[in-house]
Amino acid sequence: MAEATLSLPDLELAKRMVTTLSLQAAKRAVQRQVRASGKRWSDLSSREVTLWAELYREDHLDVLVAQAVTTISKSPTLRAMLEREQRRQARAKLRTNAHAQSQPKSTTSAVQMSGAK
Repeated sequence: MAEATLSLPDLELAKRMVTTLSLQAAKRAVQRQVRASGKRWSDLSSREVTLWAELYREDHLDVLVAQAVTTISKSPTLRAMLEREQRRQARAKLRTNAHAQSQPKSTTSAVQMSGAK
């Protein structure tokens, strides 16, 4: 799993994308299992579907994460979203750093200023 995540930037957005895509894949796998057992997908509640998908995801996490990383890597739309987020965070960091360095703090105390009158 650690090897697959190395190709994505360390962004909260990337983590959410991987989580979402892996859960979607788990739901599709559960759907195939339900249909293979002869039951109807519509017989399950949303909560049941989510519970089964989360269990499936826990059991197959490495494979699902690797698939999600591959999907993100191959998708121009998802890659563009991550690149935009990286640029946005870089600009925010530059603004924060520039603001912190812009004005030096005065070392003159209020007592020194009152004596200067």
